[in-house]
This record gives sequence, structure tokens and C-alpha cells, in this order.
Amino acid sequence: MSRIPRDIDSLRILHYPDPALREVAEPIGDPTDPQVARLAEKMRQLMHEANGVGLAATQLGVGVRIFIANPVRGPGQDMVIVNPEVIQTEGWQETREGCLSVPDVTLTLRRRDRVTLRYQDLAGMTHQVEATGLLASIFQHEGDHLDGRLIVDRAGVIGRMAIRDTLRRLEGEFKAAQAAT
Repeated sequence: MSRIPRDIDSLRILHYPDPALREVAEPIGDPTDPQVARLAEKMRQLMHEANGVGLAATQLGVGVRIFIANPVRGPGQDMVIVNPEVIQTEGWQETREGCLSVPDVTLTLRRRDRVTLRYQDLAGMTHQVEATGLLASIFQHEGDHLDGRLIVDRAGVIGRMAIRDTLRRLEGEFKAAQAAT
């Protein structure tokens, strides 16, 4: 996989406003490629270390369509979702969401309540799953990442006002880190 770096071990979760978070991910041509499995394992590790419920490859600066989801945070419960495609949605719910790439920000967002997702696994098999509640939110949140969108993009006027100081701080930290390299 040309978009998956050789040095997977050095990957880390990127933070807002890193421009790599805005990249639209490309489909994975061969989900059975061993590099895809290595990437998925690194994503699992980082998601659990950060106590998250989902993580998209774009959050590591890798522009391929894969994410990990684990709404119960339980061992052995990680779902590896390759080339996801939302094929049906129903209803609405309000969700309270945070993001590993936008630390210290939590927003109330409006998401679809029921989502039917078609995807591939690491063996290349195609699956279809219907999700509600938290899992439906994770599917939409991580799908947004694969499309270069962040939770801050979905915030309303009041939500943006509430997080503006935190975003400014994150922007300052990013600039300082860039200047130091």
C-alpha cells in the first residue's frame, strides 16, 4: 500500500489544526495486504492508550479508508472497518462527542440515530451492519475523519463560541511545535 508508511511504529495521533486531518482518505485496494493489518494493530494500540472508542487512519496522517471502533472499550471488541460506506440512515439523536484529535473539546452534535454500514474486514470479506446509539455515532464520527471533517466543523454557533479559546490554544501549540522542528 503506497499510502501506508513503512514505519508504522512511529505513527501517533495528530492534533487540531494539523492539515493532514483535512485530507480525504483513499479506498484501500487490497484489505488483505499485511501492511493494512499492521496499520490496524497500531490504530488499536493508540486508541486504547488514549481511552478512545474510535480512531481513523487519517488521525495518524495516513490517507486510507480504515477505522477502528469499540463502543464498549472492551478487550477483543475492536471492529476493524475497511472502506466503509453508509448505505442507509434513519432518525436523529443528539450526541455528546469528544475527539482524540481535538483534545479538551466536547460538543453536543446532531447525528443520525440508525446507520447501516457496508465495509470490508482484513480478510477482504464484505459485511453489512446496522448500528444505533453510540455505535452509529462512532461510525459517523470516524467516517467524517475519512472525509477530512472534524467535530469542530459540525459545531453550531454557540458550540464554536464555547470552544474558541481551546481551539486557539491548540493552534498556538501546533505553531510552536512546527517552529521547533
